[in-house]
Amino acid sequence: MTVTLPILCDRFNRFNERIFGGRLPRIPLRVSSAATRAGSFSHRTSRSRSGIVHTRSISISSAFDLEPDALDDVIIHEMIHYWIDLYGPRETPHGPAFRAMMEEINRTHGRNISIRLSATPEASRKPRFVGVMELPDGRTGIVVPVRSRLAAMYRDIPRLFGAVNCRWYVSSDGYFARFPSALKPKLYIPDPGSLKEALAGAREFTISSDRLIMSSSS
Repeated sequence: MTVTLPILCDRFNRFNERIFGGRLPRIPLRVSSAATRAGSFSHRTSRSRSGIVHTRSISISSAFDLEPDALDDVIIHEMIHYWIDLYGPRETPHGPAFRAMMEEINRTHGRNISIRLSATPEASRKPRFVGVMELPDGRTGIVVPVRSRLAAMYRDIPRLFGAVNCRWYVSSDGYFARFPSALKPKLYIPDPGSLKEALAGAREFTISSDRLIMSSSS
């Protein structure tokens, strides 16, 4: 599911009433194309003749293909940041107050919000396309494209990242749910041991003339 501004506004209003008691004043809500994070909360201050001006906003990226529940968790995550900014103590972005509120919301509202992008059981079971490459510096990197961008990334990834070797898999392992499926090439550096374990049940494939061909040996 890709976020749109009407969806974002609807979710903000709904969760503000259900979870935050309607105590979050409306602020600018934006849909971005950021490829590095699914959501962000911003609080900027500036000076005017009347004093200090506070400008707060929430941005959710449309570059990620998320399950509806996972998208909702991202939105609530940023709303927690907003709440802490208004009513909580001054602390690091994911400090004790944030974590306590996140855990309480998860418990009382059946959510699956996390410090990083949430991975719901549904998202964990969703098949994902994973490109695994050996980088020039010897590390192993992966990309996780959405289906609509798979053929283009299959073609372009070696050139973009200078990959020495690139192999592609489709996997339903929950490990890959932590890496948002992206519309733009986004390189992740996973733990080698965890990656090897997650790929144990994956099926390797190639693409020819934009057709996905599963390997007979997988």
